[in-house]
Amino acid sequence: MAQVHSKMIGGSLVYWTEHRHRIVGVIGGDAEFLDINMLGVGVDTVDSAFGTTTVVEAGSGTSELSFNDTIERGSVKITTAANENDGLNFQHGGERALLDSGNFVYFRMKARINDVTQTDFFCGLAVRDGSVLTAVSDRLGFESLDGSTSVGFVAEKDGTQTKTSDLLTIANDTDFDLEFVWDGTNLYEYVNGAAASSATATTNSPNDELLLPTVEFLTGEATANNMIISKFTFASISLD
Repeated sequence: MAQVHSKMIGGSLVYWTEHRHRIVGVIGGDAEFLDINMLGVGVDTVDSAFGTTTVVEAGSGTSELSFNDTIERGSVKITTAANENDGLNFQHGGERALLDSGNFVYFRMKARINDVTQTDFFCGLAVRDGSVLTAVSDRLGFESLDGSTSVGFVAEKDGTQTKTSDLLTIANDTDFDLEFVWDGTNLYEYVNGAAASSATATTNSPNDELLLPTVEFLTGEATANNMIISKFTFASISLD
């Protein structure tokens, strides 16, 4: 088991492990910390109501999100209905992350997908929108589109985006771990625990909108597919 360390960010006590940007806990009056998987330990239910979900299910079956403790302790499973672009968009809580000089923001998702070539996903932060993969104005996070096994990083502001492609190649039923950090000045991405770049261009980062932790998962074929999320973590810490 990785050793847990602590440090101060702004006026908050932050716990980290494995690398100095991987946050596992925050204590502070001007900070928020969310670990969705902790909510699911000991739970095995369908359509758990712990966020806002938008579903598309034109094909047979249903698109649903559930805690699935029988797969892995605290895991979340997203299953699509069986038509191309059926799936689910999930956003947690209210608008909370602001990517400006006064805030430190952290996001992590560890997951696996049964068919990485025939699915689309986005994970990260976005304004409130039920279709983050196709029509959103402001977002920041990782994206993979059907027909490809490549994961890239997208910074989009007011409908204009910068994308860093080919950060990671993913495989069927294999865990991948995606993280990013905004430290008030720079963006950093990590893939499977390793730094992907030292500082990503911030030209199109959404710095004037409040954002929500978000994941959207769609099937790219007339077949039901699934994503199992074993880590989904978010932290926002005031630097003032």
